[in-house]
Amino acid sequence: PYYAPNGETIPLIYYYTWHFLASQIKLIANVTGWQAEVAFNWFTGFATISFLSALAIRITKKAITGFLLLLFALAGPPADLLPMLLGPRWENLIGYPPVHGLEVLWMQMSWVPQHVFSALALVVLLFTVTQV
Repeated sequence: PYYAPNGETIPLIYYYTWHFLASQIKLIANVTGWQAEVAFNWFTGFATISFLSALAIRITKKAITGFLLLLFALAGPPADLLPMLLGPRWENLIGYPPVHGLEVLWMQMSWVPQHVFSALALVVLLFTVTQV
């Protein structure tokens, strides 16, 4: 995905960054591709949770927000609980289909870790640029 003959531009290069980095782990650590993918998947999830927790703590200046963020990342968005807690009439107010709602981080990490990684990279970049 990084090869561009004749100086062509490659759209969506970020998409392959996660796979490229996982392949480098495979070569450096001399492990199987599956082991490298699992290790980099774990690293991506840990880095995402760590950054989001640190950002939440920095914004609110309260350590409990980091814990709550971790809790919501594991349990899911509170909007999924509203129909169960408040009754079925509240389902229309939530605004997303019940079949494919807001998915938790661990579900996204198992399905599309490259998207989570690129989103993390983008958020870190924006945070860094605004702090300069």
